[in-house]
Amino acid sequence: MTERYWIWANEPTAEEDAMIYGVPPVIATLGLLFNQGRLVTAPVPLIEIERDSDSQGRLTDNLIAGGLKGLLFSSRLRELLRSTGIENLQHFPTVLRNPTDGTETGDYTLTNVLGRIECVDRAKSVLKHPPGDPDHIEFIESLALDTRRIRGHDLFRMGEVPEILVASERVKRACEGANITGVRFHAPEDYMF
Repeated sequence: MTERYWIWANEPTAEEDAMIYGVPPVIATLGLLFNQGRLVTAPVPLIEIERDSDSQGRLTDNLIAGGLKGLLFSSRLRELLRSTGIENLQHFPTVLRNPTDGTETGDYTLTNVLGRIECVDRAKSVLKHPPGDPDHIEFIESLALDTRRIRGHDLFRMGEVPEILVASERVKRACEGANITGVRFHAPEDYMF
């Protein structure tokens, strides 16, 4: 039987979920990317994130923060993934401050998921390419994955579009069983990018 894989989407799971906007100064200054599946070897100082008035709401386990160019994982999510055997993660300490109510937390890390696998089944996917560049994927209308290329990996970045995170059925079940917030899993064939 073929293993089922899912697209990990950073999405609110409730209306009151917070989303962090903007780019912390240290990320902007260093110009580092934490969403490419590659090891970050440069020294990364403490990442200080300030919640503005648009970033209020419930803090989720997978905190949505597009400007970080990576993922913000709570200690609860990190522990769940560790206990599931996921080891291809690189974590960088953060402090999240909310001047609106004066709270501060160091519970989150900027998490870099390491590893890229080229796994798009181009014959079964509906993809849009920029003119003259058939290797680059600009839009995905429907996605099919070649699970033979994945070979049992549980959490990784898609080689063709590294901003897309792919999770195994095992990771999906663990996250859903623990009621992890801030992530939804989409069937590849229903995913649009």
